[in-house]
Formats: sequence, C-alpha cells, structure tokens
Amino acid sequence: MTASDERELLSSLILDFPPPNPPDVDDALKTITARYEQLGTGFNMVALAIAIERLISLDLLDSVILGVHRYLFNDILSNAGSYRKATDPNSGLVQFGPANPRRARESLFTGISPTRIPEALKTCCSILTGEDTDPVERSIRFYQHFVAYHPFYDANGRIARFVVTMYLDVQGYYVNWKRLNEELSPKFLKRLNDCHKRMDGPKAKYEEYFQHLLHFWRKVVVKKEELEKL
Repeated sequence: MTASDERELLSSLILDFPPPNPPDVDDALKTITARYEQLGTGFNMVALAIAIERLISLDLLDSVILGVHRYLFNDILSNAGSYRKATDPNSGLVQFGPANPRRARESLFTGISPTRIPEALKTCCSILTGEDTDPVERSIRFYQHFVAYHPFYDANGRIARFVVTMYLDVQGYYVNWKRLNEELSPKFLKRLNDCHKRMDGPKAKYEEYFQHLLHFWRKVVVKKEELEKL
C-alpha cells in the first residue's frame, strides 16, 4: 500500500468510525506509526502468554491482538479494539491487495465475512499453540492466515508482524524485517498472495505454495544465538 493509499484509507475510516474529536488524517498517520514503533519496547504481552503455561492461551492471544489494535487507533477510530462487524458500513466487508501494481485501486482479495471472524481467528491463533511443526513454520502460517482473514479494516499486517516478532523472540529467533522490507518485499508478497489465492482450493496445492513461502521466510528468520556469534 502506497502512502497516498494509506492516507485515503484512514481518511475514509475516520468518516465511517469517527471518534468524539476526529483527528487530522496526517497527524493520525504519524501517531499510528509512532505507536507501532513503541510496541516492541514495552511489556511483552505475547511472552507473558507463553510464560503462563507451555502453550499460548487462545483467549489471551485474542486479547493481545485486540489490545494492539486498540492501542494503535485509540482516539483515532471509534472502533479501536474491535474486529469488523456485519453492522458496519458495507456490511463489514473489506477488500485488499492490488491485483495489478499499475492499478493499485483494483483489489485482489476479500477478507472473510465478519460473522466468521471469531471462529477463523480461533483457528488462526491455534496455529501458534501447536507443537507439530517448528516455530518458524508456525509463525509464517499464522501470518499468512491472519492477513488473509483480514479481521480489521487496517493494520492487519502490522499486528501480524508484532505477534510474529514477539512469538519468535520467545522461541529464540529474530526476524530481519528491514531486509525483508528493503530487499525482498516484492518476492515475499508474491509468495504470500500465491497462498492467499489457494486457501479455498485443494489442500495439496495450497501446501505446495506454502512451502515456497516458508522457504523464502527462512531467509529472514535467524536464531538469536547465531546473531550473537556475528
């Protein structure tokens, strides 16, 4: 999403979900960015969830996700801390992902129906509580599902990145988001979108493309003990 697209989206959301004192959209964007940058320096809520017991509590993880959204959009949107609802404008439906980079307004995907969000998020969060695969695989599977479900109108990617970063940190891994964003972003987004397209199709075909995404993801996830050797 370009800066102008982000500005236009937030401007429309402020109109649809106005707080008591609607902010200037440019000031709101700066506030959201500043708040997001502060997330990783505060109390590690995901680490607490893991420390409470061997598996993450699904209810607690859900609370973390909603809490991060509330923190980012407090006093900016009246629906801060809430998933999309069927009673929202346009029945709570949302589209995302440009189908063509030259036609940024043309969306490729539709987030799941608001009525399905609670069940879908339970399934999504349960990915992080499993033990059948390694943490790196669970983290990107969670990320892909969360973004595809698109439970919020905005900041789905940011919230997913925060949860994944905190989760992998506890598991002993570091995500090189800077390299991903600056060097590998187009290739990563292509693999992510390839998975989005196949979520409702044959499982074997989806898994084939997910393995491409996982292979790429491993390029930017590093064990923290390896970083210490550098």
